[in-house]
Amino acid sequence: KHEVFWAAVVGYGDNLRELTDDLGPKEYETKTRGERHIAEARLAGRGNYIIYARTTGPPSKHATYLAYQLSHPQEQGEVQKALDIFPSSSFVLQVKNPTVSAPPQAGLNPRERAQYPEEVIEAEFGGEGDGKGLRFIPANPVKLLDFKGAEILLIADKKDIAEVVGEAAAEQVEESAEEEGKELSEQMVMKELMMDVEKFTAEPLEGMWA
Repeated sequence: KHEVFWAAVVGYGDNLRELTDDLGPKEYETKTRGERHIAEARLAGRGNYIIYARTTGPPSKHATYLAYQLSHPQEQGEVQKALDIFPSSSFVLQVKNPTVSAPPQAGLNPRERAQYPEEVIEAEFGGEGDGKGLRFIPANPVKLLDFKGAEILLIADKKDIAEVVGEAAAEQVEESAEEEGKELSEQMVMKELMMDVEKFTAEPLEGMWA
């Protein structure tokens, strides 16, 4: 049985500073528990990836894959083992129809879900935006991911990404990740991601994780 992970798009766009700010620490108030704190995100890995859509054969066989190769760390450490982050792997990538109800305690609150235009709902998910279309579809076109609140399923697939995207594409991803792993220090990676060490204080990639 393939392991399944749920995720949601918390931000998108070309402004990396704004995206990084969304990952910083947050304070908020609740009626029952008072002031609450959400810690900043912590870097567990950095790498190169490719999104590949298979559109041959009948529609039931169509799928979109996310395949990656880690550049940092290049060898799986305790953190990566604990989080099941392999040096390379691939996932079947699916997007959820925001108009279709979800099981209790699963997914985002309806108010937080992606607000796709009605024509996108009809064209990609079917139905008429009334909760009667497909519940999940392959993430193709990838523009479906360019919406805050887009809900995603990542279904673990193959560790050998060449089996998914082909030898040529896999070799390119692997070579780029290996080269960047040698060229970029941990500090350079944090700077690349605009993760200010004064705001993102937890030790990245390694260290003690609760």
